[in-house]
This record gives sequence, C-alpha cells and structure tokens, in this order.
Amino acid sequence: MANASNTTAPTQFIQTKLEKYAYRRFGKGQGLPLLCLQHFTGTLDNWDPAVTDPLALGREVILFESAGLGRSTGQVPENMAGMAAHALAFVDALGLKRLDILGYSLGGMVAQQVALERPSLARPQNAACRHRSGGRRGHYAHG
Repeated sequence: MANASNTTAPTQFIQTKLEKYAYRRFGKGQGLPLLCLQHFTGTLDNWDPAVTDPLALGREVILFESAGLGRSTGQVPENMAGMAAHALAFVDALGLKRLDILGYSLGGMVAQQVALERPSLARPQNAACRHRSGGRRGHYAHG
C-alpha cells in the first residue's frame, strides 16, 4: 500500500484493563504486524515517516503511545516490567497473537522485556540504539 503513512493515519484510542492508549495503524499485507515502541518520552509524532512508511509496504505498522505519554492516560512506569505490562495490555486489547517488534532506544529495552515475558508473541526482534536494562550507558552488567 504505497500511500500508507504515519502522517495520514488517524490517531485511534483503545481502552484496556490498565489504561487508554493512543496508537496509529497503517499499511497492510501478508507480513506480520510490526509494533513500534518509541524512545523515552517518545510519542506517535516522534516516528519519522521516512522510517515507518517503507515498513508499511507489505505489512501493517502499529505505532504505540504508552502510559503517561502524549495522548495516553496514566503514569509512566518506573521499570521495564511495568512498561512491558502496558505494551502487552495494548497488544492483547488489539487481539494480536503474533507480531514483530521494532523498539528504538528505551523501546528496544521494552521489546526485550516483552519477549522475556511472552516469548510466543514476537519473532526475533529489531532493537535500535538500545542498551541492556540495569546497566549504565556503555556499561553492561554481567549476569
């Protein structure tokens, strides 16, 4: 779908057991849906269409605004487990059983936590510009 764009897709809302989340869905095709998780304090509007729009060729792309950010309700969780719980509540409310995840920065760490908590949900992921939870930037905890 060549005209699929995050700039023209309407912002939608879904109420879950945890919060009301803002999101955008665009594109279609045979590929698994792609859930995009943003950086710290990132909103739907922080995704560059030069990145997201080509990803929507042959699959649905879903941009997610987590709790306490942008148009979504609630408070920003204080840890990865809390952030992953919001992402999973959102995915469950959409009825998705299998997807790909692209996490950018903090979103990459949330994607890793989602994979740990529900390995059957996502294929091996793409986590861009992320560092391991628990370590300082550039310093990784051994464990």
